[in-house]
Amino acid sequence: MERRQARRAALAAPALALLGGCFGGSIGSFECVSSPQIAFTDGPATAATVGMPYFQGLAASAATLLWPSAWIEPVSVPPGAEVDRHGVRWTPGPELAGTTQLFQVRSDRDFCGRAATLSWSVRVHPAIAISRFEAIPPKVPLRGAAVQLVAEYTGGQGAISFPFAAPLPSGQALGVGVIGATTTFTLAVANEAGAALERSVTVTAQAPPVIHDPSWNPPAVTVGDPLTLEWLIDGDVTGLTLDPGGLALDPWTRVLVVRPASPASYTLTARNDVGDVATAVLAPTIAWPPEIQGFAASPPAPSLGGTVELLPLFTGGTGTITRQGPVYSSVDATSGVPVTEGPLQGNLAYALTVTNAAGLSVSRDLVVGLSGPGTWALLEWFAMGGRRTGHTATALADGRVLIAGGYDMGGTGATYWPATEIFDPATDAFAPGPAMLHPRANHAAVRLAGGSVLVVGGDAGRGPVGEAELIDPVAGTSQPVASAAEVPSPARMVALPDGSALIHPRFMYLQGQVLRHDPAAGGIAPLASVDGLGEVRSFLMGDGRVLLLSGGRYGATPSALVDPASGAVSWTGAVLREQDTAFAAVRLGDGRVLVADGLPGAEIYDPAAGAFTSTGDPVFRQTGCEGVLLPDGRVLLAGGSEPFLTYTTATGRAELFDPATGTFQETGGTLQYGDRPLTALPDGSVLSTLGLAERYRLP
Repeated sequence: MERRQARRAALAAPALALLGGCFGGSIGSFECVSSPQIAFTDGPATAATVGMPYFQGLAASAATLLWPSAWIEPVSVPPGAEVDRHGVRWTPGPELAGTTQLFQVRSDRDFCGRAATLSWSVRVHPAIAISRFEAIPPKVPLRGAAVQLVAEYTGGQGAISFPFAAPLPSGQALGVGVIGATTTFTLAVANEAGAALERSVTVTAQAPPVIHDPSWNPPAVTVGDPLTLEWLIDGDVTGLTLDPGGLALDPWTRVLVVRPASPASYTLTARNDVGDVATAVLAPTIAWPPEIQGFAASPPAPSLGGTVELLPLFTGGTGTITRQGPVYSSVDATSGVPVTEGPLQGNLAYALTVTNAAGLSVSRDLVVGLSGPGTWALLEWFAMGGRRTGHTATALADGRVLIAGGYDMGGTGATYWPATEIFDPATDAFAPGPAMLHPRANHAAVRLAGGSVLVVGGDAGRGPVGEAELIDPVAGTSQPVASAAEVPSPARMVALPDGSALIHPRFMYLQGQVLRHDPAAGGIAPLASVDGLGEVRSFLMGDGRVLLLSGGRYGATPSALVDPASGAVSWTGAVLREQDTAFAAVRLGDGRVLVADGLPGAEIYDPAAGAFTSTGDPVFRQTGCEGVLLPDGRVLLAGGSEPFLTYTTATGRAELFDPATGTFQETGGTLQYGDRPLTALPDGSVLSTLGLAERYRLP
């Protein structure tokens, strides 16, 4: 304020000198006729309310030497009050409730140094608060019901302001008569300061429910089979039940699939909140099904190459025994008469179906798992309530296996999982593991030197998952991993001895960017770019470089070697012929790499020579199989299917490759076929987790 007055004095000095000349050099002969003025614009506002804006309009004038001034400045105002040329603005706090606050302001000084002042007092009223405003009942039928309004509030007097005016004291009930239509009531609570707070409540009028066109499809079903019930409903429905069983349905349900437990009709009951009820009877024809008393295998766990007798026991129809899988077979069955199957080369699944004269059928499944060396033992698998595929299985430092992601192969593939499981080979048991940050399938995972598992790539049904994550199976946590480049999907990955990992696309037909996860640098960054490979498998070589082994049906392209330290890329030999796009490749104990697919002839890459050579022919022509190195140096290949989609030979079979002799030998097959993780366990056995979990016993 002093600075502003000094500035005006400086501006006024020349004018004062001029006036002195005009009045004989003496300003004392110049008279100050008009006085400064300050006043309320609309009268004094002497009341305020806690928490609500207060405004006092003011108007001021002063005849300064150079211009007329409307400036107003505070002399004494409560904390938080703001003063400008239009007045005073203030919001009192709760600590001022019940107090009287003094305000004093003044106008600008005129050229004679005079100023006008104005003072007034403001009483601060407590805040207005509405803690309750409700209608009892809140809902009424269209035929009408008596309604009361109840409110609880403080800080003022309350009244209904809409749709009519009526006082409503706090804590008391106000009858508003019979209401038969949806109506909104507004409560206004006002105090002596003129402040007001409003709250509204709506009484909803509900129409009675009406059920139209009940129907069912098919007209006749077997007990336990799906039956579709349909109906239409008008009016307001807040409760919907189906009997027998008192099944509570969503009020918006118009189609329901049920499985009848016995012959019965269904009664659908619709209700609203005001006591209106409507019912409808749905009466499909429900028949008892044929019955299966038993379906067993003898012996229950035959040996590899042996036979099994399947004994069906049933009544009420004719039976059929079907061997499941792409190699489909079916034989007629008579109750009590065994059917012989064999010789058995792997675990198999059968189904007994019994059909009555009306075409109603029941079925029972039977899984025959082989026993003894060279076979797969069936395991009880947690698997999130479904049959997992598209997942990874990573061996942990303590011998357990972390199974991550995937989706349910038994359904449409729409259920993608962020969940993990941990398999303990000591107990053959699965238990939930730490959840991933993202649901994903068809991703890559490796255990780093520090024990954590790095997960990259994959998709969740709506495009790739861009963020990588690090799972700590000991701490039970997952955390994101920063990336300076887009992680490919699908991806493959190799763990490096220094705790880092090399990441690359599974398919590198045009150009593929190779990335490196460096824990010390805190993320994933580009390392190298490699052109012209096919489908790629990757392996850590003895000299520290990573082999990008190229295959696929786009020519026998050379493979590449990448130096993880420098990113330098060098070329090495090519496979001798085109590989199927789902070929298997396994690093042997001596550092060489076995390559096999669904075509005749397998190959071995020798890093010392930088070239591929032929080795023996696999027993089976199967593509999409996976391989794993066994402790004795042999390789187990399992789970493929017939190439070129002909499905003319058995799938899910397995074989052993002996690098010492370059020969393949059949071993026990798996129940499922197709790509699956195969994980070597500390005792030399192998875990397979495609659909059903199986554990391979070494021959």
